[in-house]
Amino acid sequence: MKKIILPLILCLLSLCSAPAVAQSLRKATAAEQRTMVSRVNAAAKQVRSLTCDFTQTKTLSFLKDKVVSRGKMVYAQSGRLRWEYTSPYAYVLTIADGKVRIKSGKQSQQIDLKSSKLFQSIAQMMVGTITGQCLKEGGDFGIEMYSGNGKMEARLTPKTRDLKAMFSSIRIRFDAAKALPERVEMREKNGDLTVIDLKNVRQNVSVDAKAFVP
Repeated sequence: MKKIILPLILCLLSLCSAPAVAQSLRKATAAEQRTMVSRVNAAAKQVRSLTCDFTQTKTLSFLKDKVVSRGKMVYAQSGRLRWEYTSPYAYVLTIADGKVRIKSGKQSQQIDLKSSKLFQSIAQMMVGTITGQCLKEGGDFGIEMYSGNGKMEARLTPKTRDLKAMFSSIRIRFDAAKALPERVEMREKNGDLTVIDLKNVRQNVSVDAKAFVP
């Protein structure tokens, strides 16, 4: 199980926002937050598919250098997701048909989501942060909304024991006009930060089902 959990969590540890933008954001009032969350949820419901390129920058608390990776993401309804690193190494993770599949070189691993509540939470978090579906009252996160400079930002605090053990906070940056995520931040319990910027986002395009078979 550890051989599966470690690479999956490493794949998930993604995401940190620019201080200059964060400082210019204003906390939403209760009424504003309800409106913003409603807009994000409405936009998420319109998403049948998403494709994009991403750049991931990871800063380790014990190193000065940053690790930069690049890849491609494909999402389709029913929670199907392909997260593929193409540089500097090749690594593919897919979520589909109730299973997580991981492939690195000739090695591959698979786990049934029904057998692990932790993996269910992680899979839901991955899909939720990419689409904005995680902004739900009474869900796995406490929510505070901020806005400014044509951006909206959701600052999430994990509520479940499993997620609390991994992350201290998660932030999702949205383009205010589209209400779709463009950057996600996760702060790990050990102080590490990873930043993923989504680029060339295309919504509701045709997606080959084979994309979800690593």
